Amino acid sequence: MKKVVVISFLAVFCFLGLILISNPGCGQNYQAFRDERESLISKSKWRLGPFSVQPSFLLDFRYDNNIYGKNKASNPISDYIATFSLPFSINLLLGNWLIFSLPDVPSYDYYFEHKQQRSFNNSYAPTLRILLFNRFPISGGYLYSRARQQWTTEMDRPVFLLTRGYNGSFFYDTIRSTSFGVAASMLEFNYEDITLPRANVPLAIALNRIEKNARLEFYRKIFSDSFFFATFGYTENSFDDPQSRFRDSYSYQAYTGIRFPLIGRAEGTLSVGYKKLTPKDKSLQGYSGPVGNTGLNLRFSRFGFRVQYIRDVPFSYEKNNIFYISNTLGAGISIYLTQSIRLDYDFSHGTGSYPEPVQIILPDGSYGEIARQDTYLIHSAGIVFRIIRNIGIGLRANYWERESNDIQAGMSRGLVGVYMTYDF
Repeated sequence: MKKVVVISFLAVFCFLGLILISNPGCGQNYQAFRDERESLISKSKWRLGPFSVQPSFLLDFRYDNNIYGKNKASNPISDYIATFSLPFSINLLLGNWLIFSLPDVPSYDYYFEHKQQRSFNNSYAPTLRILLFNRFPISGGYLYSRARQQWTTEMDRPVFLLTRGYNGSFFYDTIRSTSFGVAASMLEFNYEDITLPRANVPLAIALNRIEKNARLEFYRKIFSDSFFFATFGYTENSFDDPQSRFRDSYSYQAYTGIRFPLIGRAEGTLSVGYKKLTPKDKSLQGYSGPVGNTGLNLRFSRFGFRVQYIRDVPFSYEKNNIFYISNTLGAGISIYLTQSIRLDYDFSHGTGSYPEPVQIILPDGSYGEIARQDTYLIHSAGIVFRIIRNIGIGLRANYWERESNDIQAGMSRGLVGVYMTYDF
């Protein structure tokens, strides 16, 4: 999903592929063996013996007026930040039966004033695919990702998350571009051992866990490069620390939709589904309802339009809550003034609802409990200048605000910066 509203300019480019790998619950990204082979051959830029290499370079410089995500009643701390990234992918093709891929996304965040925030991030995911009997691709892979990001809307600031795990699949690819099969994964999530504002325990205690997932997937080509998909999966989460075992849970989820890698003037994914999340502690509320992860881009002449819809139930670090219901609805427009100048604007509105009461500090200093409700607003505006082909340099300003009936949770954040894009 490209050109969605984000706070970090590089997030949509550097981490998208690895985030998709680490989100097995959606299961919308399968590619038939022959389609992947042809795609790798067409995108190959360099050759090193039997290996092909796809290198890239990304640069981002920005000003952040609230790097620690302090609430509105506090004095925010600002800084200038530069991010350098050299993402690349190494691929090995042997005949028509083996594909080995190694995508790697190393990057470095340089904070000009606050040295303790400087960090090296790296994510890689080696994958081996073997085609058996000309019809049955079997795949296995490993994921390692250590990156500092604002992983959920609940988190006020970027934090380190170390993700490690394995995934595998077995499919049947038909002559008529239909694929169906089974996939499974096991991922370990380890958060930075810090305590965020308003939190009762460090993130590592609250959210470190092991996630096991198994699913059935079906894909059917309906246009030249577009697919209908349907997935059904089971996920189990086991938390590490005894204090957080009340978050142990399992869920069933089903998704269906259309994936548009590239068809005429449309690209992206239309995905809706249903999830039933059940806590193992029967005294706590679960969730049963719709979910979705949709991002579509439409291009008509000099205009580009974007729509985004995301609904899910991320795990919460609030003391009494396993999860919160997160909704995001966004839209955007691009105007191509000339062949080399583009104007962008995006707007996003989101909500966060907590099923269990949250303890807060009232204005008089006493304690009380409320059903916490958050509202998010994001504005993003920019201009992009094309340098060569689809490579451009952009200037962008982002404004992010959270309002809440918990006055300590209200905050705002603004970023202004220069970035590099491969999507003019």
